[in-house]
Amino acid sequence: MWRALFFLTNPIFALTLSFFVLGRVSGWFSLANKFPQITDYQGDWENFQSVSLQGISFNRCLSIGINAKALFLRPCFPLSYVFSPLEIPWTDIANVKRSENFWSKNVHLRIDDPNVMLTLKEQQLRRALPYVALDAT
Repeated sequence: MWRALFFLTNPIFALTLSFFVLGRVSGWFSLANKFPQITDYQGDWENFQSVSLQGISFNRCLSIGINAKALFLRPCFPLSYVFSPLEIPWTDIANVKRSENFWSKNVHLRIDDPNVMLTLKEQQLRRALPYVALDAT
């Protein structure tokens, strides 16, 4: 009984469990299996950026890198212990759609396999203009 109570009340266990659930529900683990970062990114990282996966926001805890071949997503501490960096090739993005609300313009990137929707602010993808058609609907 005490052991069960210890694991349920232990903050490290609770944090690890919440990271595991977050990775599963958001689709990050599926993306990491299909698109692990295999090449070193050469360029400037945009640190402390926000990205939404399947509607779950990773607010100011990711670094974004963009080059001619792929979109790179790298988690910041402490997520970096649980979430692997991603290298998503532009050729694997099936659909690009813009949306706008009162305070920001967003771009939704649909990946078919695995079926995951990434949402970024349009200004984060300005460097990607030569590689992905942001005007696609």
